[in-house]
Amino acid sequence: MHRTEEVLTQLTQLPAFRLWPAEAQLRLAVGARIVSVSKGKQILACGDPVSELIVVLGGTVVTSRTSEDGRQSVLFHWHKGDILGMSPILSGGRFSFDLSAQTRSRLLCISAGPILSVLAEQPHLLGGVVDLLCGHYRLTIDMFCRQALMPLRARLIDRLLFLAKAHGVSTSAGVRLAMRLSQSELAAMLSSSRQSVNKELQLLVQRGLLALAYNSITITDMAGLMAQMRPYADTGERVEHLAPSPLASALSRAG
Repeated sequence: MHRTEEVLTQLTQLPAFRLWPAEAQLRLAVGARIVSVSKGKQILACGDPVSELIVVLGGTVVTSRTSEDGRQSVLFHWHKGDILGMSPILSGGRFSFDLSAQTRSRLLCISAGPILSVLAEQPHLLGGVVDLLCGHYRLTIDMFCRQALMPLRARLIDRLLFLAKAHGVSTSAGVRLAMRLSQSELAAMLSSSRQSVNKELQLLVQRGLLALAYNSITITDMAGLMAQMRPYADTGERVEHLAPSPLASALSRAG
């Protein structure tokens, strides 16, 4: 498939752009590029200017921040269809996190120029973009509230359920997280120590809820694990827009 045709195919599947007319999608596709990124490679650093919108086509990338004493906190895992960099492109700001590839990943990079010019000429197309930004805002606020309000065990279970939805594979033993995940990496996601996370994992194993292997976690009792979250808020469903929001639909009709 020709690169421009492949990019157009991807754009029609993205909620932020699927309501855009073919001419506008083509303007984005012409200057876009598709790149492969090796595992562990940094894509953007906190404070970098953003000249391209990044769409994950395959693999997993992560956003993180590192403290002055060198401790890394992993904030989010991003997967196929996720879009990064829209806010700094629209605001002229810089990237707020470190972005790197957790696995070998394939990315679609769309130049900011065509995005801005199309939106300036056809502002009714902002609906899908607003949906995207609102989704990221809700996801971020939800994550920070959970980090601040829930104890470590609840945050651990919450994150395991979140990862199971994105990476879970059903097996005879239960739902296995189909990703290499060390306890140190899991601790970084929770802004905790490996020792504290290990203690909580072992307790969940003793309760028959998890099985651990080298860099691997299997949820052996999904219902039991979810029951541990009942005293807390909902388990943080991933923010997805399977249909245009009322605003996006209204703006589209206005155009």
